Amino acid sequence: MKLELIALVVGLHLVVSQTTEQELTSKWPTISTCICNTTVKADQVYQWINKKTLFNNAEFKCYLRCEAQRTEVMSSTTGVVSVTGLVKAYPATTQAKAQACINLSASVTNRCQKMYDILTCILVYPACDDIFW
Repeated sequence: MKLELIALVVGLHLVVSQTTEQELTSKWPTISTCICNTTVKADQVYQWINKKTLFNNAEFKCYLRCEAQRTEVMSSTTGVVSVTGLVKAYPATTQAKAQACINLSASVTNRCQKMYDILTCILVYPACDDIFW
């Protein structure tokens, strides 16, 4: 337990050191709440925030869901993902691509997996933009 707490503190320090004060101030309530709610590893959150690295594990996927719900990208009551919310959160994507990625995950019922799939579609496959969207 002590080792995990130390790792969390070190990881959070890394998050703080790599983001600007304004970014941290705006993101901190979501970051801290979602870390506590999901037991995701702090170093994964650090890599997500600074490099948009995705991790294929349940804790990280549920961190993404928590983040999406707290920023109103995903409805916490219905699980519906907002095209407008996605484009606002990821400005490099288009509404058409956001909608296509949401459509690809339509049959996924697990909200953690759904958010992971949508973000994988948006972030991992940008080279396919001209072909698919």
